[in-house]
Amino acid sequence: MLTNQELLYNVLLPVIISALIAGIGAWRRWPFTMPLAIGAAFIVAYATSGLPKFPPHDGTDWLFWLAIPLTLIAIAESVAGKKLVGAHPSGTSRFGWILGAAAGAVAALLLKPLGDVSSQVLWTTTALFTLTGVALVFVASLAQRRLGSFWTLAPFCVAAAGAGVVILSSDSRTIGLHGIAVAAAIGPVVVLGARLRAAQSVAIVIVPLLAGLLLAGHFYAGVTRTHMIVLLAAPLLLLLGVFLPIRQQWLRGLIALLATIIAVAAVTAPTALAAKSDPYADMYK
Repeated sequence: MLTNQELLYNVLLPVIISALIAGIGAWRRWPFTMPLAIGAAFIVAYATSGLPKFPPHDGTDWLFWLAIPLTLIAIAESVAGKKLVGAHPSGTSRFGWILGAAAGAVAALLLKPLGDVSSQVLWTTTALFTLTGVALVFVASLAQRRLGSFWTLAPFCVAAAGAGVVILSSDSRTIGLHGIAVAAAIGPVVVLGARLRAAQSVAIVIVPLLAGLLLAGHFYAGVTRTHMIVLLAAPLLLLLGVFLPIRQQWLRGLIALLATIIAVAAVTAPTALAAKSDPYADMYK
């Protein structure tokens, strides 16, 4: 169970900040405010537990500092992408999904402080997360055109919430709370940004943060490799909605969202129940 203070700082606060910024963006029809809403809400929520040093001694604190350039990059893609050569008619840059490679940089910086990680593991993990980040943002870009922003971003919110619960139920309450804060920050953007084509730019922020949280959960908090892979790959189920031969957009989107919820729940529910039944669980936080 979360304390009242944890609920305030990691759920209510990011929801309010994200909703205010995204609400203004929806009113003014400014797509760039959607990644800004998520980045700002996460940064403020993270800072409530103390401003990390730079450079941080704890690899997980890189998530705070990296959220700043990730947000700026996503805003730049949203603002300038449509003006670049190769812009898609939907209003997003055709090759903006390549920026998902930032997930690899996040992985490298999180793992570097761990002295017991070999260079082979470091570079292999970095390469895999780079490819995964590119794939996830590409799927978000594709799904945005076929399903719309709401049905595209909702699965990412579900995956972030699942990551927070799984990490929280493992050996790190702090990292888990950061995951909950990310999900809380995404929620208002899913709703308020539904009519804006902002899914690709938003994914540029979400995917590296989600990848970083799960990687930190694996190496710092004991989250299993299976849990990490399932939660990170869950938004790829958007491809079901993209390619299903069903005319109704909302139905294809709903099927993709339900598939994501099922995949996330399959690893989240057992982990949360096991932690709840463990009388020594609080000793590991």
